[in-house]
Amino acid sequence: MVQREGRILRRGNENENVRIFRYIVEGSFDSYSWQVLETKQRFISQFLSGTSYQRSISDLESDVLTYGEVKAIALSAPEMKLIAEKENELRELYILKQKREAEVEDIRRELSAIPAELEKITAKKTDIAGRKLREASVRKLNEKRVGLLARQDSLKKELNTVIDYTPKITACQNELEMLRSSIKDPFINK
Repeated sequence: MVQREGRILRRGNENENVRIFRYIVEGSFDSYSWQVLETKQRFISQFLSGTSYQRSISDLESDVLTYGEVKAIALSAPEMKLIAEKENELRELYILKQKREAEVEDIRRELSAIPAELEKITAKKTDIAGRKLREASVRKLNEKRVGLLARQDSLKKELNTVIDYTPKITACQNELEMLRSSIKDPFINK
């Protein structure tokens, strides 16, 4: 949209006033097009502002319509729309499951590094005691140790928080299969 408007509002345009009209037809492909634009703009804004992404780039692929979804929009068939919505829900559940699996792997990796860090702190404290260094150095090491132990506890709690998407995925797959089997269309019943 910005590019399209940019062609109208650019330098060198000799028109003093410009009006931009956007026509949207209910029950058409327009709502999907606007949804894609909104998603892209949100992602671009997050990227440009440096905020953490709520979605990864691969998640944007889930906004691409399947042929069945396009067919559902073209036919305006409510059953087809339900199937398209259920397929999107299933895709989203798979994305959430993959994201959680990646989070768990990151937590495990961080947890496995903490014991080595604690050993380094213990070794430094022993070295400091032998050299009789300042009390401030020992205090900093103790603070770091306490912080690492707190982080370790926090990570263990997060790891024990079970988020299992498998039952939701199975239920969604079953609902999708029921919807597909209720429609007498050879393109839907694969």
